[in-house]
Amino acid sequence: MHKGFLNVAIFNIVVKEHPIHGYRIMELIEEKIGYKPSPGSVYPILNALVSKGYLRFEMDGKRKLYSPTKSGLKVHEEFESKRVELISTYRDLSESVSKLMGEKKAEILLPNNMGHSKQPAVVRKILFRTMEIFKETNWENKKSIEKLISQLKTLIDVLEAIKVEVNEDEHH
Repeated sequence: MHKGFLNVAIFNIVVKEHPIHGYRIMELIEEKIGYKPSPGSVYPILNALVSKGYLRFEMDGKRKLYSPTKSGLKVHEEFESKRVELISTYRDLSESVSKLMGEKKAEILLPNNMGHSKQPAVVRKILFRTMEIFKETNWENKKSIEKLISQLKTLIDVLEAIKVEVNEDEHH
């Protein structure tokens, strides 16, 4: 599992489920995604979040019960705001691409509840990179705009290839 994802998952769980101990965090991650992180992954992240001032703990026997600090709640709120903005941007971009490619692609590009089960991994990767480039685009700089256009062309090429495969499957 990607360490950045694990950081976010642990932080989110503590904010939503506090007070909570490390073992319970591992159980919740396993329940949600089917992967149980090791104590060697979870506890260093918890310690780092405590060191940054985002979490605090109190002892409950031999266990540490973790809770967010005021600073941690503020950071979490900012993160959630950015996450919602990113999802909105993703949906807008996906809708635009599906209009370009035809309604048949909408099912692949806009799965229910932002799940990724029907999306080809290559499409997810390119869409994510396209969103990053879109957000970084300097609209007063020709090279910056050309970079976005190039990325959009890559996305369209991949979608065209998928469209050909879908059309071939429909004819068989």
